[in-house]
Amino acid sequence: MGKGGQRPPAAKDGMVASEHAWKEITQHRTPDDAWLMINNKVYDVSGWHDHPGGDVLFTSAGDDATDTFALFHASSTAKHLSQFCIGTLKPEDRSKWSDERPKSQEQENFERGYRRLKVEMRNDGLFDSSPLYYTYKQATTLMLCFYAAWLVGAHPGSGWRDFGARTFGGILMGIFFQQCGWLCHEVCHHQVFKNRNHGRWVGYFWGNVAQGFSVAWWTNKHCTHHAVPNVHATGEDAQNGDPDIDTMPLLAWSRSMLAKATTPTQKKLVKNQALTYFPLLSIARISWLQQSLAYVLPPFDIDGNYGGRVIKGSGGVFKPVHNENAERVGLLLHYVWYFAVMYSAPSWIDGLLFVILSNVSCGLSLALVFGLGHNGMAVYDAAHRPDYWKLQVTTTRNVTQDPLGFVHWFCGGLDYQVEHHLFPSVHHFHLPALSKIVEAVAARRNAPYHVAASMPAALAAHLRFLRRLEPAPPKGAAIYAGTVVHARTKVEGEPAHRFAAAHRMWLLPLDDAAAMARLESGPVSWRASDHLRSVAGGERATPKDVADAVRALCDARARATMKRRDSPTSVLDELDPPPPATLGAVDLLTMPRSLGYVFNPISVYYVKDAAGAPAFVVFEVANTPWLEETLYVHRYRKDGRYFDAKQMHVSPFQPMGQRYAWTAPFPSETLALRVDVSRGEGKAYFRATFDGDATPAPIGRFGMWAEGLKLTPHAAVFLIHAHAALLLSKGAKFYSHPSGVKTAFSRTVEVAFHSRYWLMGLWVARRLESNPIIAVAALGLLARAASVLSAKSGGAASPAKGASSSSSKDSTPKTGGGESWTDVASAASGAASVVPTKRVAVVGAGIAGNGAAYLLTKKGYDVVVYEASDRAGGHAWTVDVDEAVAVDVGFQVFNTANYPRLTALFDELGCETIESDMSLSLETDNGAWSSKRPLAGCFLRPLRFLRRIRLLLEVLRFERLAKRVAAGDDAIKDESTASWLARHGFSEQLGTEYVEPMVGAIWSRRGAGDALAAFPILSVATFLNNHFMLHRSRPKWRTPRSRARDYVAKLVNAIGPERYRLSAAVTSVSFDDGRWTIETTAGTAERPFDAVVFACAAPATVSLLPGAGATAAAKALLAPLSTTPNDVTVHRDASFMPSDKAAWAAWNCRPGGVLTYWANALQPGVADGDLFITLNAPDGAFSATTPPLWTKTMRHPVLDAAAANARAGLDDVQGAGGCYFCGAWCGYGFHEDGLESAHAAVAALTGDDDPTPTPAFEATPRIARAALSLVCRGTRAAAARTADPSKPRPEIVMTLPGGEDLIAAAPVASEDRVSIVIRDAAAAWKLLSDPSMGLAESYMDGALDLKPSIRAVLHAAIRCKSRGDAASPQTVGSYSPLTLLSRLPGRPSPA
Repeated sequence: MGKGGQRPPAAKDGMVASEHAWKEITQHRTPDDAWLMINNKVYDVSGWHDHPGGDVLFTSAGDDATDTFALFHASSTAKHLSQFCIGTLKPEDRSKWSDERPKSQEQENFERGYRRLKVEMRNDGLFDSSPLYYTYKQATTLMLCFYAAWLVGAHPGSGWRDFGARTFGGILMGIFFQQCGWLCHEVCHHQVFKNRNHGRWVGYFWGNVAQGFSVAWWTNKHCTHHAVPNVHATGEDAQNGDPDIDTMPLLAWSRSMLAKATTPTQKKLVKNQALTYFPLLSIARISWLQQSLAYVLPPFDIDGNYGGRVIKGSGGVFKPVHNENAERVGLLLHYVWYFAVMYSAPSWIDGLLFVILSNVSCGLSLALVFGLGHNGMAVYDAAHRPDYWKLQVTTTRNVTQDPLGFVHWFCGGLDYQVEHHLFPSVHHFHLPALSKIVEAVAARRNAPYHVAASMPAALAAHLRFLRRLEPAPPKGAAIYAGTVVHARTKVEGEPAHRFAAAHRMWLLPLDDAAAMARLESGPVSWRASDHLRSVAGGERATPKDVADAVRALCDARARATMKRRDSPTSVLDELDPPPPATLGAVDLLTMPRSLGYVFNPISVYYVKDAAGAPAFVVFEVANTPWLEETLYVHRYRKDGRYFDAKQMHVSPFQPMGQRYAWTAPFPSETLALRVDVSRGEGKAYFRATFDGDATPAPIGRFGMWAEGLKLTPHAAVFLIHAHAALLLSKGAKFYSHPSGVKTAFSRTVEVAFHSRYWLMGLWVARRLESNPIIAVAALGLLARAASVLSAKSGGAASPAKGASSSSSKDSTPKTGGGESWTDVASAASGAASVVPTKRVAVVGAGIAGNGAAYLLTKKGYDVVVYEASDRAGGHAWTVDVDEAVAVDVGFQVFNTANYPRLTALFDELGCETIESDMSLSLETDNGAWSSKRPLAGCFLRPLRFLRRIRLLLEVLRFERLAKRVAAGDDAIKDESTASWLARHGFSEQLGTEYVEPMVGAIWSRRGAGDALAAFPILSVATFLNNHFMLHRSRPKWRTPRSRARDYVAKLVNAIGPERYRLSAAVTSVSFDDGRWTIETTAGTAERPFDAVVFACAAPATVSLLPGAGATAAAKALLAPLSTTPNDVTVHRDASFMPSDKAAWAAWNCRPGGVLTYWANALQPGVADGDLFITLNAPDGAFSATTPPLWTKTMRHPVLDAAAANARAGLDDVQGAGGCYFCGAWCGYGFHEDGLESAHAAVAALTGDDDPTPTPAFEATPRIARAALSLVCRGTRAAAARTADPSKPRPEIVMTLPGGEDLIAAAPVASEDRVSIVIRDAAAAWKLLSDPSMGLAESYMDGALDLKPSIRAVLHAAIRCKSRGDAASPQTVGSYSPLTLLSRLPGRPSPA
């Protein structure tokens, strides 16, 4: 027995137990050399064939048997293990699988939880049986036998009635045998008796005597099946395979079994196994009876295996059988009573019919239940099987019960096959409750939990599996030659069409380096860059790069589908899902390049798991003219059916809003690929199929040239265009590309199609040589082209296909949150009548100081604002240059999503805003590029083009990783942006040509490299993410229509100009007798103050704060903060802009930290000619011909790690000694940050709760936006027809939730503007679905606002109407949404 039987070394023996590694344990896998690991101890059970459970002991040879042992044995059995112990598992291997792969922490947590689950189940009584039930069950089962025998023996007549009775008796006897099998099954699984000896003897009765099956044979066979269901053994001498699937050459359950069919007869049998399945089941009981007899009575053997009793590799040695004589007597008694019933039949023919019917019905009913529960499920090789739990779940299937419980009775409780396999000792009436736990765990562990809707459904799925099981495709690259068919039926007035053509596709093993090396060059070649263009991560150079990217996509999809986290039991708290199993080889079905030409409308990736079983299918749909690609990732389905919503414009003859139904079984010797396209939920109207047979790809040069000269992609393109022309001639509808970045060629094709009649007229006119007609046709053609290009512009601003849109589902706040900006005039006028409770000094009149002064004034505080400059506003600075040109040089833009407090302030002050631009450009040695035109300057410059494409791909990767930093998943405290970029392997190009210019431009940083080294990545990523700059869908930026001085003047007037002390720089702040005294350069005396709000720059605050007392901590906290000077110059010198005007943007960066704003883009209408604002222009940069119009040095806060630390500790010093702090430096240095800090300081001073609003952005749905754009286009055209210069009217604008302006009516002799502001995307749908009530409801609900007032909008709308009754608001027609305003009730003004 090898080392088996030895007692483990003990301390008293002076010996130390040896330690064994997995590498050593896995060498002992055969019955004669078997080691097991149970609970980190190693046992040698070599040759122990006396094991009461049979060969199941050896199924875990060389592996972890912990779970198998626990589920097949009572806890008291553990004491018998000591005699086999030979040592322990090495500590470093205890967190590894047997193949030495490390286990994840999640897996270890799961194993602990799963093993504890059995203990909790036992405590909950789930292992207890019901004596009353089993008394009833055994009695009713015996009644079946007696009734069947009575039907056979008591109806000797020759009539049909007696014959029917005897026939039914034979069938009923077979059902009796089946039910005996379930009783024996439950008894021998120790579900009924706690005393296992009692159970074994009862098992002899129901197994040997009643059913005719040897209990020893059944135990050996069935327990092995339970331990390794649907598992192929590692070798002939190994015992780690499932005997129930050892059915070759009659039935095959996997491709590896198919490979064993070598003779023509065997191949024919497995090819038609779906037809032979039921005939084989009908004789299954005969086979089982013979094996039972051979197991205990060797003379009955017919195949030399003796029913599995021969020990593998022993040369014919038998396994011992417990109570062998009792087994033999039991089988003898069975045949005595069985043949007695047969002899009771009136004739030998009736007796033979009884034998046939009873055996056929038993074989069918028993084997059918096994087939429903296991056949067609996952099959593994023993060397690559998953952990015990996942093995049981993935190889079994449940069947839904019927209301009457027939399925449960017929299946003997094995309709819950999954739960039974996990816990074989649990009685079947506990399995329904247990199924809820198992299903929840399966969902969390990303394991499939199979449930068939009914027995017929399970059987149908099983037969489909048998029918579709096919041999594996040829190894290496393969070519599928066959026929492609496109067929469309008549739908919605569009014509039917069909064509078929010969076609060839290649199946490429991406992980086979040798096979792929032959396609690196030559007449047929394959390039990694032709695929996965939409997936971030840089350009892929090798086939393995593509395969790894596909595996990563599948892994991400697997993780994304793990949604269920609930659990009916507390033990599942530890059962966290592990990462998906390791994925294996990836095969790509595609068309490689032929003579250098590529065309791949559809490619398919077939992904296998580590065991070689199908795991995922990925469809890659490409649209080359539009540079688009969409990937549809699916888990493998046995039926090969997958469903998707169409995500991309593919064909001009198919609209968006369609559904794909793919049929894509894994390739074998044949390939059948199909896609059905339907509109909505309707029937499929278009079908494309490809069916082909596999042949190995050529490997010689001659064969490759022969394949390349077939010009497969060329022929495909020609066929598509030829049949497109036929479809057009039939009157098929042409669907233009709705959006996206288009190539010049595709735009030309689109314009040509829409202008086809004008082109035809131009051709005819030229033939007639009629110059007037030629001129008319040419003008019509140009007008049509302009219309097409303007109406269908994709532009770089459109989100790229495949990029996720991250618009928030939270609606945009309608106010700033907390303190609402109420009626300013009433607040200011009422302040004089309020008895002031405190006097507060505000130092600084920027956005923070003005905001704090406004809030305090409204609350009744006596406020005095000190400002060193001769004007209020701080960085909100409007300067006059040239004649009548006012330009903002500091604060310029904002958006409604990230500036909720500023937006609310502008609304209440009545400040009009207009849509702006926030594009970015950069001039480098490699040319200029901009975010609006990223490929500018790349025409006919391939190296520059490739460099630019690489940069764009890195930008996508940067955005993806930066989102993780913002979410807190990849942040190191105080790590600089430069360090983070280097740690993630980003190129120097990304830093110098994208991140550094963007960061430097946003925060006005001077000097190359300074921004990346100084700014923490956490601050940068958080800001970019909060401002939606890492997302493809972004809010529109806006700017004050009348410049920033407009809002500053209105805010100062609201606070009270008399409260301002301009040109009064504060020189000292002193504290005496509980009050603060302010001294200024103006020398004016003021009464002492109760509190001081420092709203100036941090260094100025530090210089004013006393160094001792309550403000010492604040002074120390703010001391590290600093500012940086930036020279701001207004000019008209275009040399500061990119050399390529196509790359001009709103923000334009030059090396050395030079930033130039294009004021015309940022501030629409600022000037007639180009006007620029440059930061940090080099000395002597301006010539005498283009001198500066205005120049000044402004200081901006340095937002480095010190600033972040100061912000974190600001709450601790806020209010200390009556001092409060605010300013843009408290946030990211922007207007909203200054205003937000003012709210925080005032809240601390007054004790009011004023929560910070969360940035929110809700993009208008594209369909709604397009519809509203069309409506505005129509109203604009209608209004233009009524324009009269003698009757001025304002511009009418519709502003969407994201900040985008749609012009509904152009102004006529007026500079005024009225706005319909839509604050909620739902209001857009209401306007479109029901203009009258939608407008009214949205206005009353606050989802829509009218500015400057309802009256102004009403009169503007009336002026757009034609003469007549339009002059009266009561008679305005009801079909224009704008004119319905006359019927709206007024909404109460905010209090």
